Parts: sequence; C-alpha cells; structure tokens
Amino acid sequence: MKVNDNNSEILDYSKKLDSKLRDQTVKKESEIENIKKIYEKKIDAAKIEGEDRYINSIKRNDDQLVGASKDYEDKLNNYKENLDKTQKSITQEENALRSDHSQKMESFKDQYLGNMREQFQSASDNQEALHQQNQNSMQTITDKARAEKNHLDNSARAEINALSSEYNQKGITTEREYRANLDNDLRTHQTDINLQKTELKKVMDKSTEQNKRLETEKLKVQTDELTYLDNHQKDILAQKQSDFKIRYENLVKEHDSLLTELKTHFEADVKKMVESSAGQKRIIANRVDDQFYRVETLNPTIAETEKEYQVSLAVPEHEKENVHLSVHGRSVKMTLTRKFTDSVEDKNGSTNRSTRNELFSKDFPSKDILNPKLVVQKYENGLLTYKIQKL
Repeated sequence: MKVNDNNSEILDYSKKLDSKLRDQTVKKESEIENIKKIYEKKIDAAKIEGEDRYINSIKRNDDQLVGASKDYEDKLNNYKENLDKTQKSITQEENALRSDHSQKMESFKDQYLGNMREQFQSASDNQEALHQQNQNSMQTITDKARAEKNHLDNSARAEINALSSEYNQKGITTEREYRANLDNDLRTHQTDINLQKTELKKVMDKSTEQNKRLETEKLKVQTDELTYLDNHQKDILAQKQSDFKIRYENLVKEHDSLLTELKTHFEADVKKMVESSAGQKRIIANRVDDQFYRVETLNPTIAETEKEYQVSLAVPEHEKENVHLSVHGRSVKMTLTRKFTDSVEDKNGSTNRSTRNELFSKDFPSKDILNPKLVVQKYENGLLTYKIQKL
C-alpha cells in the first residue's frame, strides 16, 4: 500500500509538474508571440522609414544631377557670352587704335605742312626784303652818281665861265682835257657801277641758290622726319597688332581649352545620366513584361522535411534584396517591398515624377519550433529559397 501510495503521489506530482511546465511554456510562448509582434512592428516601421529615406535620397540625387547639368549649361553660356564680349572689346580697341593712328598721322601732316608753309613764307619774305634792299642800294648808288655828276658838271661850267674870258684858249684846252678826264671818270664810274651790279647780282643769285638749297634741305628733312614718324607709327601699330594677335590667340586657346574641358565633363555627365536613364528604362521595360510585378499576393512554395522547413519564391535577381524572411517560434513571415518611380516630360519642358511603394507580407504557421539563427538563403534560376532548421 505504501508503494502504491508513493507511486500515485509521484504520478500526481509529475502530472502537476507537467501541467505547470505546460502552463509556463504556454505563457512563455505567449510572451514570445507578443515580443515577436512588437519586434515585427518596429521592424516594419524601421523599414518604412528607411525606404522613405532611400526614396528621399534618390530624389535629392536626381535634383542635384538636374541642378548640376543646369549649372554646367549656365557656365557654358556665361563663357560664351564672355568670349563674345571679349571679341567685341578687342574689335573696338583695334578700331580705336586705327582711328587714333589716323588722327595722329593727319595731325602730324597738318603740323608739318603748316611748318613748311611758315618756313616757305619766311624764306620768301627774307628773299623779298633782300631784293628790296638790293634795289634800294642800287637806287642809292645811282642817285649818288647822278648827284656827283651834276655837281661836277656845275663846277666845271662855273670854272669855264669864270676863266673863259681870261683863258679862252687855255680854257678850251683845259676844257677839252677836263672833258676827256670827265669822260674817262664817267666811264670808270660806269664800269664800277656795272661791276657793283654784277657783284650784287652774284650775291643775289648766291642768296637765291642758298635759299633754294636751304628750302630743299628743309623739305627733305621734313619729308625724312615725316617718313620716319610714319614708319615708327606703323612699327608701333604692327607691334601692337602682333601683341594683340598673340593675346587674342592665347585667349582663344584658353577659352577653347576651357570649353573643351567643360564639354568633356558635360558630355561625361550626360552620358552617365543617359546610361542611368537607359538602365532604369530597361528595368522598367523588364518590369512591364515580368509577371513578378503583376503580383498582388505572395504565393511562395512551402516544403517541409524532418529537419528543416523550406520556403521558395520566384523573384527577379535585382529584386531579391527586397525580400525578407523572419522566424519566431512556430511562425514564419515573408515580406516583399516594391518601388515604382516614373517620370513624364511635358511639351513645355517640365517633368512630372511619381513614386509608389508597395509592401506585401504573408505568415506561415509551423507545427515545430524553428531556429531563427539557422536560416540559409539561396538564389538559383530565378528562385529564392530559405531553408530553416527545426529545433
């Protein structure tokens, strides 16, 4: 009886212990289930927040690319405008230099012509004064000779009249001698006058020749100086044109190099944008024909063995990262996130963009408790497979 009583007590105790363990197991599973739900809610919230951040970062990157392309276009237009302004200023400077040179040459020509006229007028005045002086000297000499001749005639007549009576014969002889001497004196005086006229003419001719030679030399000097100044101005203008041409060529080369560099960067950015757009277009085109993007509910394939629990889902390779699987106790949850971004450009150049996010989830019950730490993922031939070990 005692043995039976002990056995019954042991059985009762074991039953109570089993019941207590079952109650504790149920409580723990309930607690784990609640924790799992809270954890899943946090994960879903974190995923949605991360997806929003990701979408916002993509939008910011797109806006930055558009802004950068606009900045490159604005810089290119500014460089073109600066080049046009530089060319216009260079043309204006060249025209100003040519106008200034023409004005200076006209001023030099007018100045030298004025100087030549003044010097020629001065030489003419000097020649006229010298000629007038020579005429005055000749007139003075002629008047003096006439006065002396008249004086001598008067003296001779007075002497002849006074001595005529007394020395008639002698007077006649004396008169003849005097007349002969007077004629000789007159001829001598006329010869002297002719010699003086000849010398004066020589002096006048020499002065005229000297004035002509001086005028010729002055004209030659002025012509040489004008030619020298003209050549000097031409050399200066040629040097300025050469320097201007060198500066212009260097500026054009610099602008061409800068434009080439900007064009290269711009073309590279455009190429990247085109490649990115082409890739997105290919993905979108593939999405249109892909049955995966027409899915409205998740329909994975479930298989189970003694040691593992297997879940498989057909998914494109570029979308496999958007599929997640979570394991908690006897529950398996699969989630799928899809993103759609589309842009349409209007005729006026404006762009309309639309973005849509979709989240699919599905829960699978399991008869056995699964180990969340032993989950193996494999992707092969368009099929994503999760293998979960049982406890």
